[in-house]
Order: sequence, then C-alpha cells, then structure tokens
Amino acid sequence: MSCRPSFLRLRRQKKDRPRIDGTAKDSSPASNPNPPSQQPNPQLQSLFITRLPLDIRVLIYEYVLASAERLHIIDWLTNLGHVECKEEAELDNSDSDRRSGARSVTHNKCLGYETPERAPRGPWPVIDGGKMGLLACCGIVCSEAVEILYSYNMFDLTSVSTFQTFTTTISPHSLHTIRSLSLSLFYHAWFPHSSVQNFRQVTCPPEFKFEWKKCCDTLASMERLQELKVKIGFSPQNAERAALMEGLWFEELRRVGRVREFEGRGLRGFEVGVNWQRTGYWDGRGRKENDLPFRIVRDVGDRIEVGPDLLPS
Repeated sequence: MSCRPSFLRLRRQKKDRPRIDGTAKDSSPASNPNPPSQQPNPQLQSLFITRLPLDIRVLIYEYVLASAERLHIIDWLTNLGHVECKEEAELDNSDSDRRSGARSVTHNKCLGYETPERAPRGPWPVIDGGKMGLLACCGIVCSEAVEILYSYNMFDLTSVSTFQTFTTTISPHSLHTIRSLSLSLFYHAWFPHSSVQNFRQVTCPPEFKFEWKKCCDTLASMERLQELKVKIGFSPQNAERAALMEGLWFEELRRVGRVREFEGRGLRGFEVGVNWQRTGYWDGRGRKENDLPFRIVRDVGDRIEVGPDLLPS
C-alpha cells in the first residue's frame, strides 16, 4: 500500500479533469465524454442573444473576461482554477516593495498573503472556474467569447507541471489563441532525490530535462503567442549552483525563439529573468548572451517566495 499522501495521488489524475473552456477536443459523439445534457445549451430564445447585437455582446464579454488582463492559473489538486491578478503591472524597485511582496513574480498577494512568508488568515481565496462559467452557460456565448478570454489575458503559471496540465486541458484552438504567457518557476530547495527538482548533480536528471523540453516544444508551437516572460529563481543558498547550469534553461528557450523566427512567428516580447549573478557564459562552450533571441534580466535581489500553488499548512 502506497504511503504517499492522498492529495499527491490526486494530482496525477489528469485525464479526468474537465476542459475549462467548455469545449471537447473532438466533436464526434463517440469521443465526447459528456452526455448531451451536460453540453452548453444554445438557448436560441435567450434575450441576451436575440435582442443584443453582436458588437454589444462582444463589449460585455470583454468587460467580464478581460477586466483583470492577467490570470494566475492554479493547479488545485485535481482541478484547474484561476485567480485574477490584483497587483499593479508596474511598480518601482524600492526596498519596501520587495519586503511587502509587491514585486513578487508569483503575486502571492493575489491569494491573500500578508507577506511572502505568511499564509493568508481566514478563508483562502476562492479558486474555481470563475470566468469559465460564462463559457459553459451557452454554446453560442462560448463560441463568441472564448477567443476574447484567451487572447486578451496574460496567463501566469508557476510550475512546469501546471503549464503542461493547462495546455493539455484547454482545446487546441484556445491554446493557439493565447497571445501573452508568463512562467514563474521558483525552486525553494535542492532535493537530492527528486525526479523533477534534483539539481544536486552537474546535470539535471533525464526526467526534468524531458519535462522542460516538452514545455518548450509547446511554447514553440503556440501560433499566436506574441509575448513570453519566463522567470527562474532559486533560494539564495543555491544561486551559485543555478548559475553554473543556466545553459540547461537557456538552450531550450533559445530553441523556442529560433523556431518561431524561422517559421515567421517571432515574439514581439521575449524576456527571461533569473535571480543569480552573471556567469559570463550561458552554456559552458563560450557562447555569449548576445547569441540568445531573448533579453536576460538578472535581478539578484528578487526574493524566492512561497508559491501560490502550495497547499496551506
């Protein structure tokens, strides 16, 4: 009998997750797991559809679905959810902002954190379908609004596994509609035996290399992606180790940029931030940072904080 906590086993039950955009991957009845009674109701007699012209409905969709402009995608046990970003897009680089977590890439305050180290008091913020409920209420509304949801918002994800779950849960059309994406990858410890976060060796284990390559394959394939921000950080005591192996991260991200440029889908904004100091090279073979198709931001002052997808204690 397995001794792993039940919530860790639940996280691996990916296949049973509902699609969060209200659509199925395949429209054929045989491949549709939901019975007809659970499909979005066209509601052809709805006054919202019959009385309001399309341009007015589009304005309503934009107000409801794109008001926050940034959505934090949360992998909450067996379900995906989202939290609207509550922080300002641009904040000054003051020490007070750092201490308060205002410059947090993981935006812990959006989940109610009083400080980066202190979990929220009282009930945790609601993490559920939220905006996605609008897409499930009616087939016509879903077809009209789904592109607004995915093209107007920046989607922020805080782990490679959450990114993979998100990109395989939404429909391919929705995936290729996304224009802005942010990955904030923080590693709090150097786990000597972890299959994913084991950076104790000179090279990463095959499991992590495979997952990171798979993630970058998806980034390279997203047809309408225009802005990509990647933030990679380690705890201060592991920053030196991270600096020695930054080529692992940069090589795959370099491939993302080059593939997109070759296919005529170059990114308008491509930024990679790390919280370790400059090493003078990025792959150990003498290739310099000016060979990379993205801008590197080295902010050694950024703090490594509690990620929003960690369970409360």
